[in-house]
Amino acid sequence: MDMSRGKEAIQQILAFYQKLGRPLTAIEIGRATNNTPFDEVLRELDILVNNGAIYEKDGFYSLTKELGKFSPRLNQDFLLDLKWKKLSHYARLFRHVPFIEFALASGSMALGNVAPLSDFDVLVGVRDGRMFISRYCLLALFSLFRMRRPDDKKASPNRFCFNHFVTENAFAKPPYNTYRQELYRNLVPIWGKQETLKRFFKATASWSGSVTNVPNTERYVGGKPSLFRRTLEWTLSGIIGDQLEKFVAGIAKRRLERYVKNHPVNGRAVVSDAELEFHFSLPYEK
Repeated sequence: MDMSRGKEAIQQILAFYQKLGRPLTAIEIGRATNNTPFDEVLRELDILVNNGAIYEKDGFYSLTKELGKFSPRLNQDFLLDLKWKKLSHYARLFRHVPFIEFALASGSMALGNVAPLSDFDVLVGVRDGRMFISRYCLLALFSLFRMRRPDDKKASPNRFCFNHFVTENAFAKPPYNTYRQELYRNLVPIWGKQETLKRFFKATASWSGSVTNVPNTERYVGGKPSLFRRTLEWTLSGIIGDQLEKFVAGIAKRRLERYVKNHPVNGRAVVSDAELEFHFSLPYEK
């Protein structure tokens, strides 16, 4: 590792997680700096700590000396594990939704900066040409189980927030900023077709620093569709599905465009046939 570039990379990733209120371990820093050899990461961290550029306590590293931020990290990891148990229990519902290619845990569940009121952000991959049929079916199913976050509700702990849908045409769509890079590198597959997951991570690997294979599979619950889903897809794959998609897309786009206009966007909002994204309050997401 080049000395100056190594220090800069470490400080940059610590600065990003500082905004999230989450100190990092040396192993996490190594993964975030393109899997630099661990002995080199430790050497650079020791130099930075000794120079007072960063701070360390109990194996956690941060840019500031606010020691109160370190102890809660252990509580945060415990809370994250509890939330994963809840999320995993309902993840199998994705197998019933037509035209969904995969579902990835995103947001705080991917980055680790959970709080008691955190919901479950999910990035959903959808078959091209069936964006809006799939989205409506998904929202209806999770609403039926009372596991969908209602629109505009400030806090919906342990409920699914479907704020990002992509078709294959939008897998590698910009922006390529630090937030998007770190988020995509940590996305966790929870359900989906292996071949589509591989195409997704291959498409994003060049700019996210992720591996080209499917990473973070410890929470993956499978990708086999149910008979109910297969029946719906067979029914809606032809002309009937094309006409229904056109009809519901018109309704959804008008509604979503009004929804976006009624919200100050300090982040990113997209409404299209290839991508739907609603991150209204992430200034580093632009």
